[in-house]
Amino acid sequence: MVFRSARPHPNEQARHPARPGIPWRTLEDFRADVDASFFPLDVTPREAASFRGRLRNSSAEGVSFTSVRAEPHTIERTPALIARHPEPYLKLSLHLEGRAHLVQNGTELVAGPGELLIYNTNRPYRVEFLDPFLTTVVQLPTSMLGDFAPRAEHINPLLVPGDDGMARMVTPFLATLGEHIEAVEAGAGAKVVASATKFLTALIEHDCDLASLRVSSHNQLMIRIRDDIDSRLGDPDLTPASIAANAGVSVRQLHSLFAPTGTTVGNYVRSRRLECCFLDLANPQDDAHTIAEVGRRWGFHDAAHFSRSFRAAFDETPTALRERVAGVLT
Repeated sequence: MVFRSARPHPNEQARHPARPGIPWRTLEDFRADVDASFFPLDVTPREAASFRGRLRNSSAEGVSFTSVRAEPHTIERTPALIARHPEPYLKLSLHLEGRAHLVQNGTELVAGPGELLIYNTNRPYRVEFLDPFLTTVVQLPTSMLGDFAPRAEHINPLLVPGDDGMARMVTPFLATLGEHIEAVEAGAGAKVVASATKFLTALIEHDCDLASLRVSSHNQLMIRIRDDIDSRLGDPDLTPASIAANAGVSVRQLHSLFAPTGTTVGNYVRSRRLECCFLDLANPQDDAHTIAEVGRRWGFHDAAHFSRSFRAAFDETPTALRERVAGVLT
């Protein structure tokens, strides 16, 4: 997936080619579309007279997916607007073109192409789109996030770099989904949404954990260990012994470091590998590779074991997932 940064025309607002069947919207129509696709937001364009924008939206299982392309403007969620629609959501915005400046809770973040912003909608925020832009937005009710929900309602906004381990895995999936927004509600789309939600939750939890760890220098070791694991998921020699050796600790110390997380080293590695396999199998751009090749790519060298592990984790076989996604996206 190649991300292109949009640049304003030197003399006028840049114009993006219209996608067939999706006309440009005037400012008032665009505001109405925003309210219908998300919830009420104040929309202030940089140049009202020449503003153009458009969005496509679908939802399933309580999760909404929206692709937005527009010229520079600012959106704001005020306390009054929150009072009108108080149900808490998490927003995850994948920026494909242009830059976005988010301000919330005293935190300011600027996301560029290939980067993700994660923030909560039940606290005031402002997002200024600095250039003509394209973004895919996923809106998750925090009630769907299971044990993570209480934390999710209080997280500070996060910027996830494009080269972050988990973002690197999720981004192609979201980008592809953004190109097929209308398919979300069709046929097996709800199952795709349910599966995607697992990985979006995993991404959010993963980066929230890393943000918490970075607060203390004592936890830098755990960050290095996780980065080492993510960089070697396809290595068949990725074992507790090799992970401990790279970290300069004993295997017993390694297990002790993971004990507070509620999982073992082995289970963590297996879960990360399965997440990568899921995303590759759900990506139509990767369908030239066989299921066995996908498994081997991420460290599963026994096809039968891979299939059993995958089914135990996701309640379907790798073949069933690939066939289901192909049916939804065609």
